[in-house]
Amino acid sequence: IAVQVNEAYYYGECKNGEFEVLIHTESASKGNVIRLFTPKEKKTLRDVWFGEVFLCSGQSNMQYTLGTNWATAEPPEGTEAVNKQQEREFIQSFCPTDNIRFITVPMKVTGCTEKYFEGCWRNMTAESAPEASAAAAWFAAKLQKELNVPIGLICCSWGGSIIETWTSP
Repeated sequence: IAVQVNEAYYYGECKNGEFEVLIHTESASKGNVIRLFTPKEKKTLRDVWFGEVFLCSGQSNMQYTLGTNWATAEPPEGTEAVNKQQEREFIQSFCPTDNIRFITVPMKVTGCTEKYFEGCWRNMTAESAPEASAAAAWFAAKLQKELNVPIGLICCSWGGSIIETWTSP
């Protein structure tokens, strides 16, 4: 298999329908194009980012999204619910940000290891931010401000799960 990243080429071997190719990136960047070539087909991935990627996993504190409406009581008159205040503050402070993307792994019960899942990377915008993990979003915004590189968040959490689920055997 051949992999082209912008103008550079990398090569690897495909075994049982899977491959691994190590690529070298000069620096953090956005808008990259990756092309994959096999003897039978060609695939192109556009607008690929290189930067810092974090797996944001855990229990309810990581599952809680910026837009979660967990308050059961109405806030006092003239005030705003905490969750709405948090969402508003994040959007006012960091959206739109063209340097943070996130993807959420769907909650799926299975008795076997899953190698793949369906989902897509989303840019952090005022429209998408309410669906992002609150802890992960604030972490990414702070880190992006400090490092000034693209940040990717892989959000994989399940509230109420036992802690042993998230640790190595």
